[in-house]
Amino acid sequence: MAHGKTGGAEAAGPASAGESSGRETEPIAYSREWRGFYSAAQLTALDEIYGRYAEDFALDTVNLQDYARKAAKASLNADIAEDRFRRGFGSLQEYKEAQKIFDDLSKSSNFAACKRKPGETLGIGSLGEIILRIESGGALDAEAVCLPQDDIDRILNDFRHTFAAVGL
Repeated sequence: MAHGKTGGAEAAGPASAGESSGRETEPIAYSREWRGFYSAAQLTALDEIYGRYAEDFALDTVNLQDYARKAAKASLNADIAEDRFRRGFGSLQEYKEAQKIFDDLSKSSNFAACKRKPGETLGIGSLGEIILRIESGGALDAEAVCLPQDDIDRILNDFRHTFAAVGL
């Protein structure tokens, strides 16, 4: 899963809010919903990440909602660590640790394609599924792709008239 953007904010809590980073830090405040101190940009990023989880997965239990919130926070922390590392204010180790936490949390919370909402898939996932769809229905039920005519299409249309005139 792609991580959400932090909108330029880098403070994840009160301890890091005053760090010298070469740019102004945004004011932070406690968020009861997210159970921590965040800037406005970070809260927006957290809401966006959580919204994507809600769109992709059935968050129908309190436990799944809690895991989605924690995964969103871990995603934001990984983004912040990566940004800090790229700008020279954080270490590669800090980024790797933040990314590992996000990866581990995503795995343990089962936020994977197999846990997506019923009826929603990212496409045909395996050769077996393709064969099953062809054998059971005779087709893949793929939407037709309509592209504007180009020169090749016009030439083929001209040949159709020629073939029809000759009787082929």
